[in-house]
Amino acid sequence: MLGRMVLFSVLSFGVALGVFYLWLLLLSCLNAQVPNADPVQRLVRVWLGRLERLPVAIKLLLPLAVTALAWCLIHPLLARLDLVPANALGRLLAQGAVIGLAACLTLKFLIVALLLLYLINSYVYLGEFPLWNFVDATTRRLLQPLQKVPLRVWKIDFAPVLSMVLVLLAAEYAQRGLAQLYQRL
Repeated sequence: MLGRMVLFSVLSFGVALGVFYLWLLLLSCLNAQVPNADPVQRLVRVWLGRLERLPVAIKLLLPLAVTALAWCLIHPLLARLDLVPANALGRLLAQGAVIGLAACLTLKFLIVALLLLYLINSYVYLGEFPLWNFVDATTRRLLQPLQKVPLRVWKIDFAPVLSMVLVLLAAEYAQRGLAQLYQRL
């Protein structure tokens, strides 16, 4: 049992690290035009290192490819330990792609947190910290698709609230769909 506990700990750390880098890639894609003068964006770029220089399309596809590859590499060990059934390579790649798409669903936490911070900072003065400028710039890019929709009533902007609801609903339905797809594989 000790071996399985260590394996679980190592894989859990790998998942957490992967989610962290997935979030960094999203922030990098959203803020590609933000100059290095912003200290938070500069920190994102430092953490990403060479990945920051990749085109946006590759940054968006990279998590899927890495997850599918990682699943194909770790699957033989999990099958040997009788934790998962043995599968052919084609099925493994399909499962890896579904797992990669499911990993992208963790972005809902980052997006909702950014929208919530933006909403709070819009109505409560929290000071002139670089974090608030970063949240403001990032969230404005997230809210761009809703700019043409009149969601402002008096002085209240409902765009962040509507965006949070849409993100959570889309993530819920996507999670259900991916779970059903994975069960068919």
